[in-house]
Amino acid sequence: MARIKEGFKGERMLSLPQDILHKYSQHPLVKPLFIFIFGFFPKVKYHYVQKDQGVDYCLLLYCVAGKGWYEMDNHERVTIETNQFIILPPHVPYRFGADEENPWSIYWIHFGGKLANDFVIHPLKPRFILPDKTSRLQDRLDLFEEIYANFSMAY
Repeated sequence: MARIKEGFKGERMLSLPQDILHKYSQHPLVKPLFIFIFGFFPKVKYHYVQKDQGVDYCLLLYCVAGKGWYEMDNHERVTIETNQFIILPPHVPYRFGADEENPWSIYWIHFGGKLANDFVIHPLKPRFILPDKTSRLQDRLDLFEEIYANFSMAY
């Protein structure tokens, strides 16, 4: 099976340069919780990421179409389906990827700060955001677009 981390047709992603990230992450208003890389990958066949040592940030994966999977710390494979999300904690080995038959479209965010771990929901399993009047689903997607637009304007 082919494996691709990034470089997909239609992908959108932005990240802060290291020097800006360092300054940004030390600011008293931002230090508790900050985003430093995020994106959207549409129908990403062969998407695969593996972090054998884990990472020092939290990772939000939100599937808006198709499905994918993740494994943490060499445990069982868990499926993530449309309208589900998971927040992977820092410092835990993981891998994830798109389903071969029905590859996912995902929004994803790497975030850190003193409060980042407070967003990790235990037990670690996919959670639903079902489209209904109270989900504010479109508001969430609009917020992503607003953050993307702001980051695009030189941070």
